[in-house]
Amino acid sequence: MRFKKEMVLLTVAITLFVLSSILYSYPVSNQNQTPYAIGLEEAAPAIAPFSYQTYAMSAIFFGAVLMIAASISYQRRSKQLEQILKEKL
Repeated sequence: MRFKKEMVLLTVAITLFVLSSILYSYPVSNQNQTPYAIGLEEAAPAIAPFSYQTYAMSAIFFGAVLMIAASISYQRRSKQLEQILKEKL
């Protein structure tokens, strides 16, 4: 890959990490729902006040994959450049 593609991959990955941090901590309002049902006080934490956490985790996973792809591409390209420079010297 070229340098521009690597930078785009890294920029998208960073954007996904920022988006996932916002989604992970975004609380959902429970205005129409009662947080505690009768007899289920212990189960109240099971009601998801942060329902976007699954989206955040998938964004983190996809961002990590993009970052790994960009770093592998950069390492391959830098090794090729080093070999070319050694041959010329």
